[in-house]
Amino acid sequence: MDGIVVVNKPDGWTSFDVVAKMRGVLRTRSVGHTGTLDPMATGVLVVALGEATKLVAHLTAADKTYQAAITFGCETVSLDRTSPVTQSARVPEELVAALQEQLAQNTSRVLNAAIEIELARTEQIPPAVSALHVNGERAYDVARRGETVILAPRPVQVRSLSVTGATLLPSPTLFVTATVSKGYYVRSLARDLAESLGTLGHLSALHRLRAGDFTLERSVSPNDPRESIEAAVIPLSSAVRMALPTCELTDEGTLFALQGKPLSAAHFRERSCGLVACFDAGGLLVAMVDISKEGEGRVRRGFAHPSRILPTEGS
Repeated sequence: MDGIVVVNKPDGWTSFDVVAKMRGVLRTRSVGHTGTLDPMATGVLVVALGEATKLVAHLTAADKTYQAAITFGCETVSLDRTSPVTQSARVPEELVAALQEQLAQNTSRVLNAAIEIELARTEQIPPAVSALHVNGERAYDVARRGETVILAPRPVQVRSLSVTGATLLPSPTLFVTATVSKGYYVRSLARDLAESLGTLGHLSALHRLRAGDFTLERSVSPNDPRESIEAAVIPLSSAVRMALPTCELTDEGTLFALQGKPLSAAHFRERSCGLVACFDAGGLLVAMVDISKEGEGRVRRGFAHPSRILPTEGS
């Protein structure tokens, strides 16, 4: 089984829990995911099956859309609700008033100013409790030993960020929807937005709506019957066309690509540039190819398909 299945991850499950469940349900060991969701987060987890696992590194690059709840007044070790509070702070009256304005569905100057700061952000400091490496160790391992973790800012882009709601009880909380680039931490957004608003904050809920073109609307639950999950699998070729730039190879180009040989401009029926998913004339995925501006191609990853009939050299 080669393809993609979009899973609606439940609260409390790790991403590996979902992978393990799919291995058992679909009876295959070749399963991976294309972007970790923290245990408290829910929503879209893109799971790759069979040959699609070769695309994981490419599919993680897609923009993602989230709904998030940011609760003000305290910060936690991991910047979300799953860890102990490290410090508390007063919630300014101006912020309380802004949340009341939002409750009344009025535009808040205070909230808009903080949102504009985040929209302009080009760098972000990741949370100390993260999977990034620090001197050969995962940052979360260092942080859990009580040691100070210093992570360098990373380049990010915020495509869109909007306020969708607010509440004052049981704690002052702001609800936002964000579309962001690879490497963006919504937990860091909670920290930074709270700082702009003169207080502390943490992420109290997170729901991923979309990863690239893979959306919640076509997702399944990991607890669905096997037949339902199998029916929801997006075939490899279709999934690639949804997620990546594509082109078609000539018969000789197909043979060369399958053999890992360098390609020339004459091997492409239409030319693209950069890392491209290349198909044969029958619509089967052949390889990921890095194509230069001059049309020269270098195979980065090949794909097997049991129904493929190889062209003969020179055809």
